[in-house]
Amino acid sequence: MGEVCSRELLVASPDETIAEASRKMDDRDIGRLPLLPSGDPRRLNGMLRRSDMLRAHNILLARRAALCHRKYQVRRGGYGGMNTEELVIELDAPCATHPAREVDWPHYRGLASVRRGRQVLIPHRDTELSAGDGLVALAFGEGGQELRRMSLDAPLPDPESVEGSATDAGCEE
Repeated sequence: MGEVCSRELLVASPDETIAEASRKMDDRDIGRLPLLPSGDPRRLNGMLRRSDMLRAHNILLARRAALCHRKYQVRRGGYGGMNTEELVIELDAPCATHPAREVDWPHYRGLASVRRGRQVLIPHRDTELSAGDGLVALAFGEGGQELRRMSLDAPLPDPESVEGSATDAGCEE
């Protein structure tokens, strides 16, 4: 029996990463490692099994998939009818060269960001929108279609005649 067994005990410590412990298991083709505290090699804390590592990996993958799914639902309107719209302001768009406060935002609940070249701006009421800006906006129901129309080529209403503004729609200044 002594000819078949190894006398060098292979162990894992709490200071090691899962990758290091897995490498040890792979090198010796074993499925378990005793877990010993770093300063006390005579005390057993537990056993680290390959199946435990696989289960932890599967839990991580499931959580990551759930997070990606939630992000997708938010972007595609899966949460209470709210849509995240990403659009680019065209040259002749009705909102080009106007501050955000002058735009009659339909079913609007928030202008989340403005991407201008390599900059990402957190907009406020006085942020002037320009052709080529990328917008990320939140809208309810059919508001996304209206936002897309506004970023193209319809004329912008006269700011004096606009009843709704970003503030009226529930956005903070």
